[in-house]
Amino acid sequence: MKKDFLKLYNSFNEIEKKGWIKSKRSGTTGIGYTFESLLNKKEDCFQMPDYDGIEIKTVNYNSKQKIHLFNMTPDGDFLFPIKRIISKIGYPDRDYPQYKVFNVSVKSKPETILGYKKLKLYVNYKKKKIDLLVNTIEGKKIKIDISWSFESLKKALYLKLQKLAIIDAYSNKEKNDTYYYI
Repeated sequence: MKKDFLKLYNSFNEIEKKGWIKSKRSGTTGIGYTFESLLNKKEDCFQMPDYDGIEIKTVNYNSKQKIHLFNMTPDGDFLFPIKRIISKIGYPDRDYPQYKVFNVSVKSKPETILGYKKLKLYVNYKKKKIDLLVNTIEGKKIKIDISWSFESLKKALYLKLQKLAIIDAYSNKEKNDTYYYI
């Protein structure tokens, strides 16, 4: 076992000895945030691995929720692709309706329905990229020109997931609090 994994393994064993730990955050990010806090790691949004070169993903043992490996800004010739997506297909924020947001998981099959739009990912092997396709419910194409090249995806995957640790945790609710056994 390499030194970096050994350090994480030893830290994991110390955390496991603590037994049930009260979540430090509610919602789907509670386990990850709680575990990383116990590792004395500060929260970040970097495209780098979490802990000494290791990407940590936490999973609720009782959940069927998918693991999100990483987020990636689309490629493109324009300066701010996320702003372009939000302006074209964003929707009002729940808490701040004066601002548009775009937060959705898009798949290749089946299409994702978002309001009056259908979204899906199309793997374009010929052009070596993945395109975001957007249509109205009636089937009219909405031109958005958003894609991710195979090369940029490969670089992101290699950078972020060269070393991956998946941590299982059990969850338990008591009154309004969630506890994890990691």
